[in-house]
Amino acid sequence: MAARNTDIMIIHQEPEFTKRLEKFLYENFDCTVLSFETLRICLSARPPQPDIVFVHYHLNDMDGLRAIRLLKKRWKRAVFVLIGTTEQLTAQRLARFGVDITVDGTEELERAVHDALRYHRYKRLAGRVVVSLLAFLSLVLVGLLIYAKA
Repeated sequence: MAARNTDIMIIHQEPEFTKRLEKFLYENFDCTVLSFETLRICLSARPPQPDIVFVHYHLNDMDGLRAIRLLKKRWKRAVFVLIGTTEQLTAQRLARFGVDITVDGTEELERAVHDALRYHRYKRLAGRVVVSLLAFLSLVLVGLLIYAKA
């Protein structure tokens, strides 16, 4: 699955894990990757909106759920992947915080990357469909208004 022009961000406090994930992404997908050790460093860098954001559940400066909630306010279109959940979290709680995909261990990481890329493509396509539909409905409305005046 090609990930052309896909911007991926990683917020994870363990440099070894981040390097492994970056290497996997670079070797298997055509994408741009930015990584940060903490949410504070990420926010101070003011990066452009990513398409996919991987956030570790146990960050040094706050937990991953709260980090995703904060980032979701800035980057509404991004797909958020929560890495390393060690406790049972309900789907309702995850959705409330804005989590799209969860990954419990590194074994599931490849699947999560594919799922995130697929979900990102779906969201982008859905956005285009909505824009096209609104444009079509606008033209129909204008046509009806012109017809009603005639």
